[in-house]
Amino acid sequence: MAASLWRPLFKSASGEEAIEKLLRDNILFSDVTARQIGFERNMVHLGRYRQTELIFRRGETAVGMQIVCKGSVACIVKLFATSMYQHLVGYQR
Repeated sequence: MAASLWRPLFKSASGEEAIEKLLRDNILFSDVTARQIGFERNMVHLGRYRQTELIFRRGETAVGMQIVCKGSVACIVKLFATSMYQHLVGYQR
């Protein structure tokens, strides 16, 4: 399943620079050295999702960390033993 969700970002010079900028500008990587950013850059994959497409389901093993670069996401939980859903949180960038 993960292979269908993830595509490697083209490793052109401009693509690598864009990834480095994304990582440097993210607060989670603010204390990371340039060398570590270079290492992380090689592990980054760009995921593009269609509107309403699921990124993951509750209980699935994580295959990585999601960073929203553009667009919005919502955390929606299916209520136990019903066909109802509850919107927990949303994020837009």
